[in-house]
Amino acid sequence: MANDDAGVRSILVNRLGLKPEIEQDIVLPQYQAVRVPSKEYLEKLASWSQNVPNTFVTVDYDKMVDAQFVQ
Repeated sequence: MANDDAGVRSILVNRLGLKPEIEQDIVLPQYQAVRVPSKEYLEKLASWSQNVPNTFVTVDYDKMVDAQFVQ
Protein backbone atom coordinates (compact mmCIF):
# COMPACT_ATOMS: atom_id res chain seq x y z
CA MET A 1 0.00 0.00 0.00
CA ALA A 2 2.83 2.40 0.78
CA ASN A 3 3.69 2.78 -2.91
CA ASP A 4 0.20 2.36 -4.37
CA ASP A 5 -1.48 5.77 -4.20
CA ALA A 6 -4.18 4.74 -6.69
CA GLY A 7 -5.04 1.71 -4.58
CA VAL A 8 -5.24 3.77 -1.41
CA ARG A 9 -7.49 6.33 -3.11
CA SER A 10 -9.75 3.55 -4.38
CA ILE A 11 -10.05 2.06 -0.90
CA LEU A 12 -10.89 5.46 0.58
CA VAL A 13 -13.60 6.08 -2.01
CA ASN A 14 -15.12 2.62 -1.52
CA ARG A 15 -14.89 2.36 2.26
CA LEU A 16 -15.96 5.94 2.99
CA GLY A 17 -18.64 6.04 0.33
CA LEU A 18 -17.09 9.02 -1.43
CA LYS A 19 -18.07 10.14 -4.90
CA PRO A 20 -15.84 8.28 -7.40
CA GLU A 21 -15.23 11.46 -9.40
CA ILE A 22 -13.18 12.95 -6.53
CA GLU A 23 -10.82 9.96 -6.37
CA GLN A 24 -8.04 11.71 -8.33
CA ASP A 25 -8.41 14.86 -6.19
CA ILE A 26 -7.55 13.06 -2.95
CA VAL A 27 -4.14 14.20 -1.70
CA LEU A 28 -2.30 11.58 0.31
CA PRO A 29 0.35 12.41 2.92
CA GLN A 30 3.99 11.72 2.18
CA TYR A 31 5.61 9.74 4.95
CA GLN A 32 9.26 9.99 5.93
CA ALA A 33 11.25 7.11 7.31
CA VAL A 34 11.70 7.21 11.07
CA ARG A 35 15.19 8.21 12.10
CA VAL A 36 17.09 9.40 15.12
CA PRO A 37 19.12 12.60 15.31
CA SER A 38 22.85 12.25 14.88
CA LYS A 39 25.25 12.86 17.73
CA GLU A 40 26.64 15.82 15.79
CA TYR A 41 23.18 17.38 15.45
CA LEU A 42 22.52 17.15 19.19
CA GLU A 43 25.92 18.67 19.92
CA LYS A 44 25.08 21.52 17.53
CA LEU A 45 21.79 22.05 19.37
CA ALA A 46 23.53 22.11 22.74
CA SER A 47 26.09 24.58 21.41
CA TRP A 48 23.33 26.84 20.05
CA SER A 49 21.44 26.72 23.35
CA GLN A 50 24.43 28.24 25.14
CA ASN A 51 23.51 31.50 23.40
CA VAL A 52 20.00 31.46 24.86
CA PRO A 53 19.80 33.44 28.12
CA ASN A 54 19.15 31.41 31.29
CA THR A 55 19.53 28.12 29.45
CA PHE A 56 22.05 25.39 30.08
CA VAL A 57 21.87 22.10 28.23
CA THR A 58 24.15 19.15 28.58
CA VAL A 59 23.87 16.46 25.98
CA ASP A 60 24.53 12.82 26.64
CA TYR A 61 23.63 11.23 23.33
CA ASP A 62 23.32 7.71 24.73
CA LYS A 63 20.81 8.89 27.36
CA MET A 64 18.80 11.07 24.97
CA VAL A 65 18.51 8.77 21.98
CA ASP A 66 17.14 5.24 21.98
CA ALA A 67 17.39 3.80 18.48
CA GLN A 68 15.96 0.38 19.34
CA PHE A 69 12.60 1.32 17.80
CA VAL A 70 14.10 2.38 14.48
CA GLN A 71 15.19 -0.12 11.87
